[in-house]
Amino acid sequence: MLKYLVGILVTACLAVPLNAAGLAKQELMLRLQQLQSFTADFEQVVSDAQDNVMHQASGSIALAQPDNLRWHTTEPDEIMLIADGESVYQIDYFVEQVSIVNQSNAINSNPMMLLTSTDPLDWQDFTVSRVDGGYQITGQQQASIISLKLIFENDLLSIIRSVDSQEQQSQLTFSEQIENGQLSAEMFQPNLPAEFIIDDQRQ
Repeated sequence: MLKYLVGILVTACLAVPLNAAGLAKQELMLRLQQLQSFTADFEQVVSDAQDNVMHQASGSIALAQPDNLRWHTTEPDEIMLIADGESVYQIDYFVEQVSIVNQSNAINSNPMMLLTSTDPLDWQDFTVSRVDGGYQITGQQQASIISLKLIFENDLLSIIRSVDSQEQQSQLTFSEQIENGQLSAEMFQPNLPAEFIIDDQRQ
Protein backbone atom coordinates (compact mmCIF):
# COMPACT_ATOMS: atom_id res chain seq x y z
CA MET A 1 0.00 0.00 0.00
CA LEU A 2 2.87 2.37 0.85
CA LYS A 3 4.42 1.91 -2.61
CA TYR A 4 1.10 2.77 -4.22
CA LEU A 5 0.68 5.94 -2.12
CA VAL A 6 4.21 7.06 -2.94
CA GLY A 7 3.41 6.70 -6.64
CA ILE A 8 0.28 8.81 -6.26
CA LEU A 9 2.23 11.52 -4.42
CA VAL A 10 4.85 11.61 -7.16
CA THR A 11 2.11 12.08 -9.75
CA ALA A 12 0.48 14.80 -7.66
CA CYS A 13 3.75 16.74 -7.57
CA LEU A 14 3.90 17.06 -11.35
CA ALA A 15 2.87 20.40 -12.79
CA VAL A 16 0.67 18.84 -15.49
CA PRO A 17 -2.87 18.12 -14.21
CA LEU A 18 -4.31 14.65 -14.70
CA ASN A 19 -6.58 14.19 -17.70
CA ALA A 20 -9.53 11.79 -17.91
CA ALA A 21 -7.25 8.89 -18.82
CA GLY A 22 -4.99 9.64 -15.86
CA LEU A 23 -7.96 9.71 -13.51
CA ALA A 24 -9.28 6.44 -14.92
CA LYS A 25 -5.87 4.83 -14.43
CA GLN A 26 -5.67 5.95 -10.80
CA GLU A 27 -9.23 4.78 -10.19
CA LEU A 28 -8.52 1.32 -11.62
CA MET A 29 -5.19 1.04 -9.79
CA LEU A 30 -6.94 1.80 -6.51
CA ARG A 31 -9.69 -0.69 -7.25
CA LEU A 32 -7.19 -3.44 -8.03
CA GLN A 33 -5.10 -2.45 -5.01
CA GLN A 34 -8.07 -3.44 -2.85
CA LEU A 35 -8.25 -6.82 -4.60
CA GLN A 36 -5.78 -8.70 -2.41
CA SER A 37 -6.78 -12.04 -3.92
CA PHE A 38 -9.22 -13.40 -6.50
CA THR A 39 -10.24 -16.91 -7.51
CA ALA A 40 -12.75 -18.01 -10.13
CA ASP A 41 -13.63 -20.60 -12.72
CA PHE A 42 -13.54 -19.37 -16.31
CA GLU A 43 -14.83 -20.11 -19.78
CA GLN A 44 -12.69 -18.74 -22.61
CA VAL A 45 -13.68 -18.06 -26.22
CA VAL A 46 -11.07 -16.95 -28.75
CA SER A 47 -12.24 -15.41 -32.04
CA ASP A 48 -10.48 -14.01 -35.11
CA ALA A 49 -10.92 -10.50 -36.49
CA GLN A 50 -14.08 -11.65 -38.31
CA ASP A 51 -15.59 -13.03 -35.06
CA ASN A 52 -15.13 -16.65 -36.12
CA VAL A 53 -14.60 -18.85 -33.05
CA MET A 54 -11.12 -20.38 -33.17
CA HIS A 55 -10.72 -21.88 -29.72
CA GLN A 56 -12.65 -22.56 -26.53
CA ALA A 57 -11.26 -23.51 -23.14
CA SER A 58 -12.19 -23.76 -19.48
CA GLY A 59 -10.32 -23.81 -16.22
CA SER A 60 -9.61 -21.79 -13.11
CA ILE A 61 -7.65 -18.70 -12.13
CA ALA A 62 -6.14 -17.44 -8.87
CA LEU A 63 -4.58 -14.01 -8.29
CA ALA A 64 -2.81 -12.74 -5.19
CA GLN A 65 -0.88 -9.59 -4.43
CA PRO A 66 1.87 -8.91 -4.96
CA ASP A 67 2.50 -10.31 -8.43
CA ASN A 68 1.15 -13.86 -8.05
CA LEU A 69 -0.92 -15.55 -10.74
CA ARG A 70 -2.05 -19.14 -11.27
CA TRP A 71 -3.87 -19.94 -14.50
CA HIS A 72 -4.97 -23.55 -14.98
CA THR A 73 -6.61 -24.59 -18.23
CA THR A 74 -8.21 -28.02 -17.94
CA GLU A 75 -10.09 -28.27 -21.26
CA PRO A 76 -9.35 -29.01 -24.05
CA ASP A 77 -5.68 -29.43 -22.97
CA GLU A 78 -4.06 -29.02 -19.58
CA ILE A 79 -1.80 -25.97 -19.33
CA MET A 80 -0.59 -24.30 -16.13
CA LEU A 81 0.69 -20.72 -16.01
CA ILE A 82 2.26 -19.62 -12.73
CA ALA A 83 3.76 -16.22 -11.88
CA ASP A 84 5.62 -16.10 -8.56
CA GLY A 85 6.73 -12.47 -8.58
CA GLU A 86 10.08 -13.13 -10.25
CA SER A 87 9.37 -15.54 -13.10
CA VAL A 88 6.48 -16.82 -15.19
CA TYR A 89 6.27 -20.57 -15.79
CA GLN A 90 4.12 -22.04 -18.58
CA ILE A 91 3.72 -25.78 -18.06
CA ASP A 92 2.27 -27.61 -21.06
CA TYR A 93 1.32 -31.12 -19.99
CA PHE A 94 0.46 -32.23 -23.52
CA VAL A 95 3.91 -31.56 -25.03
CA GLU A 96 5.66 -32.04 -21.66
CA GLN A 97 7.50 -28.73 -21.78
CA VAL A 98 8.03 -25.80 -19.40
CA SER A 99 8.82 -22.28 -20.65
CA ILE A 100 10.21 -19.75 -18.14
CA VAL A 101 10.52 -15.98 -18.64
CA ASN A 102 11.25 -13.01 -16.40
CA GLN A 103 8.02 -11.66 -14.96
CA SER A 104 9.08 -8.06 -15.64
CA ASN A 105 9.19 -8.89 -19.35
CA ALA A 106 5.75 -10.49 -19.12
CA ILE A 107 4.30 -7.29 -17.64
CA ASN A 108 5.79 -5.24 -20.50
CA SER A 109 4.03 -7.40 -23.12
CA ASN A 110 0.87 -8.54 -21.32
CA PRO A 111 -1.35 -6.11 -19.34
CA MET A 112 -3.02 -9.14 -17.69
CA MET A 113 -0.09 -9.12 -15.27
CA LEU A 114 -1.16 -5.66 -14.05
CA LEU A 115 -4.02 -7.29 -12.13
CA THR A 116 -1.59 -8.33 -9.40
CA SER A 117 0.97 -5.52 -9.58
CA THR A 118 1.32 -3.04 -6.71
CA ASP A 119 4.03 -0.96 -8.40
CA PRO A 120 2.81 2.22 -10.20
CA LEU A 121 5.87 2.06 -12.47
CA ASP A 122 4.44 -1.08 -14.08
CA TRP A 123 1.56 1.04 -15.37
CA GLN A 124 3.60 3.79 -16.99
CA ASP A 125 3.43 2.37 -20.53
CA PHE A 126 -0.32 1.72 -20.43
CA THR A 127 -3.31 4.02 -20.81
CA VAL A 128 -6.67 3.42 -19.13
CA SER A 129 -10.11 4.64 -20.14
CA ARG A 130 -13.54 4.07 -18.67
CA VAL A 131 -15.98 1.91 -20.63
CA ASP A 132 -19.47 0.67 -19.88
CA GLY A 133 -19.22 -1.54 -16.82
CA GLY A 134 -15.49 -1.20 -16.37
CA TYR A 135 -12.16 -0.11 -17.83
CA GLN A 136 -10.05 -0.61 -20.93
CA ILE A 137 -6.27 -0.90 -20.67
CA THR A 138 -4.28 -0.16 -23.83
CA GLY A 139 -0.63 -1.07 -24.19
CA GLN A 140 2.11 -0.84 -26.77
CA GLN A 141 1.28 -1.78 -30.34
CA GLN A 142 4.22 -4.18 -30.52
CA ALA A 143 3.03 -6.09 -27.45
CA SER A 144 1.40 -9.50 -27.76
CA ILE A 145 -1.79 -8.15 -26.15
CA ILE A 146 -2.58 -4.56 -27.11
CA SER A 147 -5.80 -4.00 -25.17
CA LEU A 148 -7.57 -5.47 -22.18
CA LYS A 149 -11.11 -4.68 -21.06
CA LEU A 150 -12.19 -5.43 -17.47
CA ILE A 151 -15.95 -5.66 -16.88
CA PHE A 152 -17.39 -5.60 -13.36
CA GLU A 153 -20.86 -6.89 -12.51
CA ASN A 154 -22.27 -6.44 -9.01
CA ASP A 155 -18.82 -5.04 -8.13
CA LEU A 156 -17.14 -8.36 -9.04
CA LEU A 157 -14.69 -8.84 -11.89
CA SER A 158 -16.84 -10.85 -14.29
CA ILE A 159 -15.43 -10.56 -17.82
CA ILE A 160 -12.02 -9.88 -19.34
CA ARG A 161 -11.84 -9.18 -23.06
CA SER A 162 -8.47 -8.87 -24.80
CA VAL A 163 -7.27 -8.09 -28.31
CA ASP A 164 -3.84 -9.22 -29.47
CA SER A 165 -1.52 -7.86 -32.16
CA GLN A 166 -3.12 -10.20 -34.74
CA GLU A 167 -6.58 -8.77 -33.90
CA GLN A 168 -7.64 -12.02 -32.31
CA GLN A 169 -10.11 -11.51 -29.48
CA SER A 170 -10.36 -13.49 -26.26
CA GLN A 171 -13.20 -13.33 -23.77
CA LEU A 172 -12.93 -14.80 -20.29
CA THR A 173 -16.22 -15.16 -18.44
CA PHE A 174 -15.82 -15.82 -14.73
CA SER A 175 -18.06 -17.72 -12.32
CA GLU A 176 -17.77 -18.72 -8.66
CA GLN A 177 -15.70 -15.61 -7.98
CA ILE A 178 -14.20 -15.13 -4.51
CA GLU A 179 -12.46 -11.88 -3.64
CA ASN A 180 -9.92 -11.50 -0.83
CA GLY A 181 -10.09 -15.11 0.31
CA GLN A 182 -7.18 -16.86 1.98
CA LEU A 183 -4.79 -18.45 -0.54
CA SER A 184 -1.78 -20.60 0.26
CA ALA A 185 1.69 -19.61 -0.96
CA GLU A 186 2.11 -23.12 -2.40
CA MET A 187 -0.49 -22.30 -5.07
CA PHE A 188 2.05 -20.01 -6.73
CA GLN A 189 5.06 -22.31 -6.54
CA PRO A 190 5.54 -24.32 -9.75
CA ASN A 191 5.84 -28.09 -9.53
CA LEU A 192 7.99 -28.99 -12.54
CA PRO A 193 7.91 -32.66 -13.57
CA ALA A 194 11.45 -34.00 -13.85
CA GLU A 195 10.86 -35.52 -17.29
CA PHE A 196 9.61 -32.27 -18.89
CA ILE A 197 11.82 -30.23 -21.24
CA ILE A 198 12.80 -26.90 -19.64
CA ASP A 199 13.07 -23.83 -21.89
CA ASP A 200 14.51 -21.17 -19.56
CA GLN A 201 14.49 -17.79 -21.31
CA ARG A 202 15.41 -15.68 -18.27
CA GLN A 203 18.41 -13.40 -18.63
